[in-house]
Amino acid sequence: MNDQGQHRVSQVYLRQFGFQDVNKKWVVSTWKIGDEFTSYQSIKKFTKEFNIFDLPSRNITVKRTFEDFSGTLETHYPQIVKEIKLNGSLTKRSLAILAQFMINLLCRAIPFRELIDKLLRSDKRDFFLNEITYYHQDKGRQLIKSLNRIKIDYQLNIVIFSVWYYFVNTLTSSNFDYVLLEDFQDRGWATSDNPLIIKSNVNDVTLFSKETEIYFPISKDYCIYIDHRDYNRSNSLRGPDNKELVTADEALHDQIMNLIWRNAYKYVIFPVDLGIQRLSK
Repeated sequence: MNDQGQHRVSQVYLRQFGFQDVNKKWVVSTWKIGDEFTSYQSIKKFTKEFNIFDLPSRNITVKRTFEDFSGTLETHYPQIVKEIKLNGSLTKRSLAILAQFMINLLCRAIPFRELIDKLLRSDKRDFFLNEITYYHQDKGRQLIKSLNRIKIDYQLNIVIFSVWYYFVNTLTSSNFDYVLLEDFQDRGWATSDNPLIIKSNVNDVTLFSKETEIYFPISKDYCIYIDHRDYNRSNSLRGPDNKELVTADEALHDQIMNLIWRNAYKYVIFPVDLGIQRLSK
């Protein structure tokens, strides 16, 4: 069958929030939305499903293109976190790698994939395809031609590459600024099974606009905020110099943590070992 276990949330990413249990196995402390108690999840098994990113091809190498690419991308991530810790900033190359990694996680997440599948099946399909192929040299003619030969149920995993390419190119353009945020008094940043937060953006009209704001917990110690430099927004994060590491105050930390919790699909992932405890409603 050539089945392959594929993770919606990268194991390399989860380790930034995880720890080793008494058996030396890597786990994360989580809360499943609706549950009364927190729980542990094995990083090796958490969000693992089979063949979910496979392309519709009989060639096993082609079929596993997305998963193989994701695996290669993940190898660079620990160095990104180390660079922030040592330098308090990111080089242009490191920022590009981080953008690629963030959007890769977005393209694995169930809510975002459901949105893309919905757009493919909607009367906004042509507008959507035109948007995501903006950076294609042929403006998407080859992609559209390929899609016309494939059943709609198999189109998502093909289109997701163009979605990824579009987001990465837009995000790394000179139009977007970023601020690196250190957590408040070692409280840590949480994350979730839907870790990339896109605010005032994703809707049924366009995927990216000047109103876009992005929050991403890089690790339990660091979070990144990205927005469009030309948008007139009243936001305390616009004050610090671009690309500078800033320590979040309590109010900002609470605000972003609230966004992280609300963006979760099924699971919130904590930056500390909470054990098994009841969460107050």
